[in-house]
Amino acid sequence: MNYFFTKDQSISIGVWIGYVLVLVSCTTPATLPLTELQAYVLDEDHGLTLSKEAGAMNMQVSWRPNDLLVYQEVGSQSNIEIQKESAQKYEDYVYFSLRLSAHGRDALYGVSQNQQQFSENLRMLSFGMADRVRLIAAPDTIPVADYLYDRDFGLSGTSNLLFVFRKDKLRGKKEVVFQSQEFGLNTGLQNFRFQAKDILNTPRLQELTW
Repeated sequence: MNYFFTKDQSISIGVWIGYVLVLVSCTTPATLPLTELQAYVLDEDHGLTLSKEAGAMNMQVSWRPNDLLVYQEVGSQSNIEIQKESAQKYEDYVYFSLRLSAHGRDALYGVSQNQQQFSENLRMLSFGMADRVRLIAAPDTIPVADYLYDRDFGLSGTSNLLFVFRKDKLRGKKEVVFQSQEFGLNTGLQNFRFQAKDILNTPRLQELTW
C-alpha cells in the first residue's frame, strides 16, 4: 500500500482508503490559503512539525508540502501548465526543514563561544549536514539527496535548513523517521517520527488551481 501517494491516487487504490479519507475530510479541509497552510504545517497537533530540546538546543523538524515549494517558485500563476511543470520537478522527492535555536537565538550565534567555534559550526551547517541526517523507513535508510542552509545572519532567530530525499523507498511505509546524528552542537542522536497518514491528509494549497 503506497501511503505516500497523493490523495487522488490513494483513493483509487482501495475503497477502505477512500473511507478513511472521507472521515478525515469531516475535520480537515481539502484546501487552505497560503498563510493558513503554513500555520497548519507548524501546528504540532497535526503531526507535521515535531520539536525536541537537546541540551541548550531547540530542534524543530517539519515536513514541507511540495505545494509550498511550487508556490515559492511560480507564485499564484493562473497558468496551470506552469504550475504542473514546476510540480514535476518536486514530485519524486520529499522535503523536511530543520530549525535550530539556542537561548532564544539562531543556533549558530547562540552556542558559538568564539570565532573559531563559530567558523567550525558555520562550515558544518553549510557543507557537512548531508552526512549527519537521514530518513529511516524501516528497513530502508534514505540518504540526503541535497540540502540547503539558508543563512540569514541571525535575523530569523533560527538556523534554517531544508533537506531533500528521494521518495521511492517510502512506498508502502506507514511512518518515516527523520534522524540527525551529532553535528557539533551537542544535540546527540535525535529521531523525529512522522506518520504517513498525517502527511497524506495535509490540505492542498488553495492558490494552486490544478
